[in-house]
Amino acid sequence: MDFFRWLSGGSDQGVEFMPGTPLELNVIYTVPEAAKILQMHEQTVRSLCKAGRIRAQLARGGYRITGWQIRDYCENRCNVE
Repeated sequence: MDFFRWLSGGSDQGVEFMPGTPLELNVIYTVPEAAKILQMHEQTVRSLCKAGRIRAQLARGGYRITGWQIRDYCENRCNVE
């Protein structure tokens, strides 16, 4: 299934993260933003970044994750049905 279609709950009628809540697509995400998209706890996302399973850059304020890195993680490591 296409990544953006999966994010929208299988709908082709616009990308929504949760019903009634539009998902804003950004270039760079913080750990809390990535955790919300991936539907994981923030500490899990930090652990995945630290282990290198999600490629991220460690900055002064924490990890910075690109949308492409989130997409890569989902397409290659998540069980998206």
